Amino acid sequence: MTLSDFKHTDIFQILKVSKELIISVTNFTIKISLSIFKFFTWIVASTYNYVMK
Repeated sequence: MTLSDFKHTDIFQILKVSKELIISVTNFTIKISLSIFKFFTWIVASTYNYVMK
């Protein structure tokens, strides 16, 4: 089977879609993790500033 034949198979389409799905989920996970980290950093900084007044 040549590469051009393989590109027309169902398994190639499944692999292509799964790669896009994995990339999307990874990007979403990174964005959510960064948002949670920023939120907790803000909470810690606000608490520290309030306590030190």
